[in-house]
Amino acid sequence: MVTVHKGAGDWLREKRKAASIGLRQFAILIGESPSNWCNVENGRRPPPQSEDKLRRIAQVLGIRSNGDDWDYLFGIVKRPPRAAADIERYAQIEHVPTLLRTIGERKLSGEEILRVIKYVERYFGKGKKDAMEG
Repeated sequence: MVTVHKGAGDWLREKRKAASIGLRQFAILIGESPSNWCNVENGRRPPPQSEDKLRRIAQVLGIRSNGDDWDYLFGIVKRPPRAAADIERYAQIEHVPTLLRTIGERKLSGEEILRVIKYVERYFGKGKKDAMEG
């Protein structure tokens, strides 16, 4: 599984451990299931987005408002920028999300992804690509 939010999860785990709170206890204190919180810390799920939840996390971790840790906590949850319009459009094509998940799950290297692209171009031609973009 691809870890998208790894840096945020690492930071949250570090702060939790520095506060000497176990994962299970911490999850319960902030109103999360331990398995969901484990996924947050391991970058498989994004950190909570709600201000109330973030304030609860800050309270449990002893993070004071207007400090560097406070700013970082609220900064890590900013939603990532939207994908480019062309990527969003292609993501709407049937089976494209499945293709991307498969590439991620198989952990294809850049070189292997280029082989897939060459295969598609060779067997389906470049004319289809041009037609899709038009």
